[in-house]
Amino acid sequence: MPLSAFNPTSVALVFGIVALLCLVLFAGRGRRSGGFNPADYLAKPLLSAWELKALVEIQADLPRGYHVCPQVRLADAVQIVQRDPALRRAALGRVAQKSVDFAVIDGKGRIALVIELDDRSHDRPDRRRRDEMVDAVLDHCAIPIRRVRPGERVSVCTHLREPAIASLARR
Repeated sequence: MPLSAFNPTSVALVFGIVALLCLVLFAGRGRRSGGFNPADYLAKPLLSAWELKALVEIQADLPRGYHVCPQVRLADAVQIVQRDPALRRAALGRVAQKSVDFAVIDGKGRIALVIELDDRSHDRPDRRRRDEMVDAVLDHCAIPIRRVRPGERVSVCTHLREPAIASLARR
């Protein structure tokens, strides 16, 4: 049957249906290959049971004027001072994916103490190297760190005494 025998309206309708099917098929493919889809995410608790218990202990032990912030990204706690762009990116890369369990801040928003909860995973060689790097960065920035093992009381007040207050004055 020659093409001229088809009604123009039915041809347009067929092309429209085919185009719509292609859009539906390709739209789904594009999203799966890296496009944004909010259905890829689910809410989860920010803190584990131990972290929640520690948070309550820390808040109960804080002196007036201090606050606790959970899950603080290390890159938000320190400033990268390296000027060379490549070295700056490398320095940022070393801290960007690391976080500390808690940061205790004073009334001016300065970190007075970092608290890390060290479970058995911190005994692994890779975690020990990570912890040594975090300790060195915080030490260099004059930010005291308190490491707590399971079953140990999370005391804060005793670690906010003179050394921590003096280190704040140097910053």
